[in-house]
Amino acid sequence: MELIPDDIRAHLLANGAAEEEMDYIPVVKFFDPCGRGTWIITEMMDDGDSLLGLCDLGFPELGYASLTEIQSVTNRLGLSIQRDLDFRPCFPLSVYTEAARLTGSIIGAEQVIDAVAASMGTPPMPRDDVIAEWMGLHYGRNFDAESEPAKASWRARYVASHRRD
Repeated sequence: MELIPDDIRAHLLANGAAEEEMDYIPVVKFFDPCGRGTWIITEMMDDGDSLLGLCDLGFPELGYASLTEIQSVTNRLGLSIQRDLDFRPCFPLSVYTEAARLTGSIIGAEQVIDAVAASMGTPPMPRDDVIAEWMGLHYGRNFDAESEPAKASWRARYVASHRRD
């Protein structure tokens, strides 16, 4: 399996190239199918190798990881690092980081993420299919045809329009 297909790479690079620093919703999650190694990634730097996110190799920490190094890992059963195809993040990286700090791991964080987000006052981000439907109905635009920076803008616009202050 390809760890970072072109659409995910484009999203990661767009986040990494942004002028202002943001607390992004994670884009992709990698894991060791036979171990504890887990990475939740939000950005890729323009070198195409440096990834920013929450990395857990026994202790979760926010920082950079090398795509080349992640791709080179072969565990004790001869399996490589996998992309979690079922990962559907709906909170910014700061919420995952706090949940991992509280539980001691990314895997533990995923069990309590909703409660941690609520305690931080962070509402969940709707899935892209929900935003795509809203955008099509209200603006006649195709979300999937938009560039990654434009998608990020539409996500923010959706959240702002649905805020209940």
